[in-house]
Amino acid sequence: MRKNVNTVNLTDELLKKLKTEDFIAITLAEGGAMGDPGAIEIVDKDLKFYYTHFGEINDKILEDKIPFLKTVQIRFDGVTGFGDDWGYLYTGFGNHLFVKPEYKEPILKFIDEKCKDDGKDIPKAAKLYTHWYEALKEIAGTKNG
Repeated sequence: MRKNVNTVNLTDELLKKLKTEDFIAITLAEGGAMGDPGAIEIVDKDLKFYYTHFGEINDKILEDKIPFLKTVQIRFDGVTGFGDDWGYLYTGFGNHLFVKPEYKEPILKFIDEKCKDDGKDIPKAAKLYTHWYEALKEIAGTKNG
């Protein structure tokens, strides 16, 4: 879970009410991921941050709201099957970020420009893991007025 972020705990009932078309970012952490294994984070166009874990939410409801969960394949050699509606960024150690395509390059640019002083030995994936929401807030905030 992101620190210093107003987080809404995602329940089955709340997820049913959310509109898939409003989602702009989704993170998935594999069961053995570093950080928060099994976590799912969703950010909507209003930058609301929703949080849950696999197993805490009904799989059918989750797949209805995030259809690519039915087809995505996460393997050691890459991620496939998430479709053209989403861009993908690997955030390291079993953590995955899916964003609307128009946000992918601006997030990478943000990381390159604003996180260049994080340390030369810190991999880009680690910078993405740490700063993707910060980047998204700046980018989406600009896009949304």
